[in-house]
Amino acid sequence: MRISASLVTILILGSVVYLITRGVSRGVNRGARRRTGIGRPAAGQPGAVAPPRELVPPRELVPPGSLPPPGSLPPPKRGLDQQLAEWREAGLISAEQSRAIQAHELAKIPAVPVPAAVPAPARRMPVVAEALGYLGGMLAVGGLVLLVVRAWTDISTAGRLGLSGAAAVLLLAGGATVREAADPAWARLRGFLWLASCGATAVFAVTAVRDGFGDHTAETVALAAFGAVAIESGLLWRGRQRPPQQLTFLAGVTGVLAASVAHLTDHTGGIGLTVTAAGAILLFLGLRRLITAPVMTEAFGGIAALAGGILVVNQWQGFGMILLVVTGCALVSLALLPGLAPLAADQLTTGVLGAVALVQATPSALAYFSHEAGAATGLITYLAGIGLLYLGIRHLVRLDLGAVLLGGAALLGGAALTFAQWHGFAPIFGLVTAVGLIALAMMLEQVVLSVLGSAGLLINVPWLIAWFFPGEGRVPILIVVCGGLLIVLAALLTRTGGMSRHNFGTPRQPRHP
Repeated sequence: MRISASLVTILILGSVVYLITRGVSRGVNRGARRRTGIGRPAAGQPGAVAPPRELVPPRELVPPGSLPPPGSLPPPKRGLDQQLAEWREAGLISAEQSRAIQAHELAKIPAVPVPAAVPAPARRMPVVAEALGYLGGMLAVGGLVLLVVRAWTDISTAGRLGLSGAAAVLLLAGGATVREAADPAWARLRGFLWLASCGATAVFAVTAVRDGFGDHTAETVALAAFGAVAIESGLLWRGRQRPPQQLTFLAGVTGVLAASVAHLTDHTGGIGLTVTAAGAILLFLGLRRLITAPVMTEAFGGIAALAGGILVVNQWQGFGMILLVVTGCALVSLALLPGLAPLAADQLTTGVLGAVALVQATPSALAYFSHEAGAATGLITYLAGIGLLYLGIRHLVRLDLGAVLLGGAALLGGAALTFAQWHGFAPIFGLVTAVGLIALAMMLEQVVLSVLGSAGLLINVPWLIAWFFPGEGRVPILIVVCGGLLIVLAALLTRTGGMSRHNFGTPRQPRHP
């Protein structure tokens, strides 16, 4: 049975590679045609786009023998008309010469754009009718599924294959009869029907493998289901603007790769690395606009990369946490660094995914590594904070204020993490870092750094006193020191009060005498 599974894997992977190559080449060719205008259908043919405007050819110079009567041609310029009138009154030129000069100057005027006729909008499907159609379709399909599920065990293998295959064919044919070019609502209806057809095809493939061939292994069943979905969706998509079919094709390809690796190894870590690599490739294709629906492809690729990291954590905890944090940082970098994500939608997609990943993975990773290697974890976090601070101060990212805030927090947090191994060094390290942030804030007029440095002083000075002066006698010292720190920080913020408006984007108002 392993031999049959390997043959199925080879066939499915060959089909998937062909569909990916065909879809990517169609996307690249379509992008080249859009940029160059080559290969567009002629006007009046199916798929032709009406030209936005047509140009009026420039007027030819009127021969002297057939000059129009005076006043019939609009003057090219008001100043020239006045000058010609003055020259005629002064007797410098004749009326015939004046008209010849007017015609000559008029021929120099560039073509005047005339807007083409706008075609009448196509008749749209009412929104209520579309919603009722979807609701009725889901109820009908749901009821049919419930009836089939109840009697599924009593139906023979041939009956199950016949029901699932017939459902797939009928839904596929129903979608093919819908003319998607008539109205976007019809295109959505076609996508919905073909999605249901892919689901029925997956049921057919699973039934054939489990009941027909008797192979109940999870890897083979998953390979059959994902392979069937990938092949059908890929044939329906083929590089065209059909987001539902493209999404199921991408999911099917990713599932085929994961199931194929699962046949070779039982480790979930290898499966997770495969899924992460597939997500990174899809993210690259979307950002480079080498595939249709690029933003959707980027979103799916980012989610796949993060899901693969979670699978790696289940096998190799430490490495998986590092992979998740690195993936989150890479997604955030795509959103923040100029020139990586072309549009605002790309930046929003990658930024949100990366931020969610960092919020979820960073605390767990820090807690895990600080228990085993607190000093190294703290120093690495400290170095990352220096990098973020540099990017924010030098304005090398889109959200420089956010980079400064994250960098300062990483500096203070990295110094505190070293306490897991260096107990006495951590508060001193934090105190020096806080003083450095305040000094940097004074030099660069960064109120965010000033606030972070003040917070670092309020945390590390009492911590330092409590560590080096144990006992009940430290309480008065702590109170006095904290009070003095508050006074100093208040005076510092008072002297730099104008920095807040400067750093948060509000320009300073000039003082009037």
